[in-house]
Amino acid sequence: MRFAVQPLAKPSLPKLSVFQPGGEEEVERTEIQGQSAGSREEARVATALDKAGHRYIYQYRILDMRGVRGAYVIDFLVVSTVPLSTPIEVYGAYWHRGQLGSEDQFRLAQIEDYFRGEANDVVVIWGNEVATQEDANAVVQRKIGPA
Repeated sequence: MRFAVQPLAKPSLPKLSVFQPGGEEEVERTEIQGQSAGSREEARVATALDKAGHRYIYQYRILDMRGVRGAYVIDFLVVSTVPLSTPIEVYGAYWHRGQLGSEDQFRLAQIEDYFRGEANDVVVIWGNEVATQEDANAVVQRKIGPA
């Protein structure tokens, strides 16, 4: 007996407005450096960093010791801010509610302590600061600067 096989439907991903170097057209972006974008806000920040000519590592792990709890992932480590790299945390409203809770403050302190003089201070970008791609471009220029 033969059964009809229906092809699997592709999951629908949100469309993100993104700058692609070499052209001014907007395209859908769902990945950052081969990884799924964690949020629309992170995708917009990545696009703004690309547009500004920055080099960065997406989802940079710190405090990652085998068998020990407490590893933490920084959203971006911008390596083109000379002479020191700049860690960026993108705080969307879903998780952070537009304010720094005690857990967020503790994590920021951990990041600062981890880099202790080896990187610039952590830059926090709030989700409401990157509501559009134009907003993201402006906030990256203001908080990070050009490459």
